[in-house]
Amino acid sequence: MKPKVKEIKRIDRATILEVVNSENLSGRVSKMDQAEMAIPSYLHQNPLIREILWRRYKKVYNLSNVQPNMSVCEFGCGIGAFLPTLSTAAQNVYAIDLFPQFAHAVAKKLDLEVIFAEDMSKIPDSSLDIIFAVEVMEHLENPEEFTQLFARKLKPGGHLIMSGPTETWLYKFGRFLIGYNKYHDYHEFNVFQLRHIITENNFNLLKSIHFPSPILPLFLICDFLVNKNNGGWEQ
Repeated sequence: MKPKVKEIKRIDRATILEVVNSENLSGRVSKMDQAEMAIPSYLHQNPLIREILWRRYKKVYNLSNVQPNMSVCEFGCGIGAFLPTLSTAAQNVYAIDLFPQFAHAVAKKLDLEVIFAEDMSKIPDSSLDIIFAVEVMEHLENPEEFTQLFARKLKPGGHLIMSGPTETWLYKFGRFLIGYNKYHDYHEFNVFQLRHIITENNFNLLKSIHFPSPILPLFLICDFLVNKNNGGWEQ
């Protein structure tokens, strides 16, 4: 029997538009940084493009198997699109982003119980059940260091759910259709390089999924199990 598919809690486009158009918020985040947060995609006039983003989070959510007693963290929470789902699914939800203003506003508007941390160092070691890194690690200049940091923050048996763009011609064509050609190619790594880096730094790969399908591999979503005995994390 197939496991029951869990639905995510979506934020309507009007709410996102209201938050993004707030003068106090948008003025402090450049258009380039807003593009890195996928804001143009969430606000796109084409409903298919918006649907792909929400379905991606649905796939991530169902792969993770979040339980009510868990502590989870979204590293690179962006506009906060995933926070309504996580805040109702887990006991403790941490959120981290380089520009957390939009996610703060979303959490306040929707009355979400979210702990915003300045960075991963503020979260106790061996305290998290799951870390989500959705379309963020490809921007990092030093993913090895962050991967090792993730391993320290996870409990034994903890998971890292990572997804990223495949950088195929189809993905790049999709970026062009959305209008991201206005921004330079800001990805430091592709998702296949990241998958290798993560498995070389205290994680075991459990599953990889091409999204939205193997025929249209725009993104790769991976579930990793932390190996706390490799690298001396256990005292």
